[in-house]
Amino acid sequence: MGADGNGFRQVTHDPAGVTEAVLAGYGQIAYAVTAAGRLLKIDVLSGDVSQLAGRTLTILPYGSFWQPGVAGSAFCARGSGLADAPAAAAPPLPYSLGRLTLLLDGAPLPLQSVAPSQVCFQIPWETSGGERLLFAEAESDPTFEGGNTATLYVSGSPQIGFIDTGGAQPLAVHQDFSGPITPESPAHPGEYVQFYMTGLGPVAPPVLPP
Repeated sequence: MGADGNGFRQVTHDPAGVTEAVLAGYGQIAYAVTAAGRLLKIDVLSGDVSQLAGRTLTILPYGSFWQPGVAGSAFCARGSGLADAPAAAAPPLPYSLGRLTLLLDGAPLPLQSVAPSQVCFQIPWETSGGERLLFAEAESDPTFEGGNTATLYVSGSPQIGFIDTGGAQPLAVHQDFSGPITPESPAHPGEYVQFYMTGLGPVAPPVLPP
């Protein structure tokens, strides 16, 4: 029975969060897996925690199966053990964040944010279309075999942005930037329309490396 009388008691806290847990030893021992890929042994009565396996790195790009990455745009990949806790960076974006580094065909990627189960990065402007090798580097425990490589497909053509208006609505705004163009606020004859796109090529002036 917990101290608050509701029958529940938190026996541990991990900054990455616990994704799975099981009880053993007649409920006196708990084994927990964190989002950072750590395996913990917890004494339920005392609350003592011992680590059986450290951070296990696995990267699984999502989106590459239904939507390719685009040169110059942001892309996010999922996995486990990508970081111990969430962190974000402001421009100029660093090549290492949360003790994680990503390489695309051997070249480091600018990282926007990391979390135990997700990393977001910018695909370099000069990346050509096709299948590219994504490789993750981090301080990880080799006790369990993870996966630090994946294939990322990069589109070689520009992509128009879309907004969710209950259908496929291109991301475009009025000439005076007063708001997006929608069925409720359509473009007017003679008006210049601003479209938001990715994959148009390098920007001017160029983005300086960190």
